Amino acid sequence: MKKRSVVLPAVLLMIMLLSGCASPYSSKYSAIGFVHSNTSEKAYMSFYRFEGRMAFELSAESGSPGRIDYSGRLEKGSIRVFYDAGDGKKELFSLKSGEEKTGTLDVPEDRTVYIITETDGRCENGDLCFDMVQPL
Repeated sequence: MKKRSVVLPAVLLMIMLLSGCASPYSSKYSAIGFVHSNTSEKAYMSFYRFEGRMAFELSAESGSPGRIDYSGRLEKGSIRVFYDAGDGKKELFSLKSGEEKTGTLDVPEDRTVYIITETDGRCENGDLCFDMVQPL
């Protein structure tokens, strides 16, 4: 009985530590009217009010490079969007009140790309979309 009571907490601790290392970026935000989605090929967020940080993870398929097509729109506030493809966090684009942007980011093969959005205060009425596009 004593052996079981030592093994179970040790296993639970290992699971918590391993699952905590999955992503180097975390999300922390306050939002109203917030919808978001994240798959390996697409990330999306739309909000009425948003303040804080949101992190997404996209993956290029094994053996082939790809690109991420992105778009963003913001009615009020300021938001910066960063990416990390394994070589550190770099700014992708930023949006200020009333701006819209679209663009493309080339992704090397076999890479996981983290998309990180960070606001400067409260933002209102915004949409951000990121699509991983693989060659045929």
